[in-house]
Amino acid sequence: MSISTYIEPISNGEELIKKLLQDEFSISETLTSVLYTKLVKPHFDNFKPNTFILAETDYVDKVYREQLL
Repeated sequence: MSISTYIEPISNGEELIKKLLQDEFSISETLTSVLYTKLVKPHFDNFKPNTFILAETDYVDKVYREQLL
């Protein structure tokens, strides 16, 4: 299992979220636009312009817990 990490400025947030929804969850481009606009953008609009986003994919809590044992 490979974990990918993304670090992007908030100004690239829309592109990042849409890409992750499409690539990781196979959600259509049309639906990702709707989801971003209605559910994510209102929150991103509250951040300062110099904020960065950190996103990880293929995160599975079980993998991390087993590594600690």
